Amino acid sequence: MSKWKSIVLVAAMLAALLLSPFAQAEGDKVVRLTQNVELDTLDISNTGDGYATSMMALLLDSLFRLDENNVPQPALCESYTVSDDGLTYTFTLRDSKWSNGDPVTAADFVYSWKRTCNPANGFENAFLFNYVPIKNLAEISAGEADPDTLGVTAVDDKTLVLELTTPCNWLLEFLCGCYFGPMNQAFVESCGDQYALSSDTLLTCGAFKLEGWTAGDLTWTITKNEDYWAADTVNVDAIEYQVIKDTQTGIMAYESGTADYVILTSDLVDMYRDSEAFYTAPTTYSWYIVPNFQVPELQNANLRYAIGFAIDREALVNNILADGSLAKYDCNYSDVFFGSDGTEFNSVRPDFWQSDKEAAAAYWEAAKEELGVDSLELDFTIEDTESAQNVAAFIQSEIETACPGLTINLQVMPKAQRLDDMENGNFELGLHRTGSSVPNVLAKLGQYTTGHNLNYAFCSFPEYDELYNATLVETDPEVIWNNCLDLEEMAQCNAVAIPVYRTADCLLIRPSLSGYFHHLVGVSWDFMNVDIAE
Repeated sequence: MSKWKSIVLVAAMLAALLLSPFAQAEGDKVVRLTQNVELDTLDISNTGDGYATSMMALLLDSLFRLDENNVPQPALCESYTVSDDGLTYTFTLRDSKWSNGDPVTAADFVYSWKRTCNPANGFENAFLFNYVPIKNLAEISAGEADPDTLGVTAVDDKTLVLELTTPCNWLLEFLCGCYFGPMNQAFVESCGDQYALSSDTLLTCGAFKLEGWTAGDLTWTITKNEDYWAADTVNVDAIEYQVIKDTQTGIMAYESGTADYVILTSDLVDMYRDSEAFYTAPTTYSWYIVPNFQVPELQNANLRYAIGFAIDREALVNNILADGSLAKYDCNYSDVFFGSDGTEFNSVRPDFWQSDKEAAAAYWEAAKEELGVDSLELDFTIEDTESAQNVAAFIQSEIETACPGLTINLQVMPKAQRLDDMENGNFELGLHRTGSSVPNVLAKLGQYTTGHNLNYAFCSFPEYDELYNATLVETDPEVIWNNCLDLEEMAQCNAVAIPVYRTADCLLIRPSLSGYFHHLVGVSWDFMNVDIAE
């Protein structure tokens, strides 16, 4: 046993006393999970955070949910029919209850979807609905129609009708997302602006109920919902969550038995690689450097190219991260989108981005001449996790080495503040993570259109917008595919987001756990049916 591991194990004895804030009843089956950021909201209309959506997948059922083979299975939808022209879906809901005892009805879906889609609300997840051709949605999104005209109707408490403008062969996959779940209108409106900011201001109808949580908390618990329609498939009494930002503290929690799932950083991967608890898998989550086009200097393409070409991504993933993460050279998700012949989307055309310090230096010289400067300082906004700070420090060194006179100042802050600053344009460069919530290439490409609520670069390219909007209403699969390839190329050449790396989940999961599974799309980890050997 290494000296370091011995130190960890000794420290774990103390951690057993310090790290478990939960009281467990004798005989309860409890799983203990960790994550490295707090939850700031659980409003399905207004959160794109991966941890929040994973949480809501346990607390709130949608019409369908993905099984372990990524195939949609009925959830709140008991059965459905499709019209011969593929434009009308009729869903029959099963009996289900909200956590306050009220029945879940078709009207709850109608309210939820209209609430999210209403442009006056400015909700983050409104864009997800744009990839389902719901009747009148385009007009509503453009402010040209009343949200009440959205093509979704509650015929009665158990019957929900969805009208489309064109057939949509990926509809059921979309409807698995918690974003398309129901909301109880009376409850939401009674909470006002406090909705979904605590367990007291959130109604749920999923496999678990939320207890003792307020936005920003470091610990909380979800307990089995005995009224859940599939309660017999829920195997544990509770899942306890801890926010642990420091990896070594997380390891101590695991070793002491107060955590069953912890994320590893590179310095600990080799130590545990041969452990039966070790697990690694690629994800669709990727990190990008986002340049704020509102900053005059960053409107210069050569400056953006200099930053992107300066980074040795292979050195980053092999020497700094060393956790299975992969270097990324494109602006879309990997291993998610495929053509009719099975071709993976990102493999079709050469990547624009490369790791080339000579090219970076040349771009920097051109940028200096065009900007009329000899030197430049840029602030780089990052969150306060250990991994983000390590990555940012590496990027800072790479850029300053390849581009003498270009100074990168790290601005470290909690994730919630970073997101708020980036959403409001209060940054220059930002290190941002994004993942695939839905299995459609247009969902990512849409983030680079003018005015999109996830267009953190605040960029605008009319030619890109025109092609994107035409593709949304195109029906020929081959034309859609080729248009998407052109959009991806335009996004890369305009350097709207500088790709850095694709993450891999590298973690310890207690071997006594079973029944969980991993998704590339949507919820990364599904613990609904998790079990623990006694």
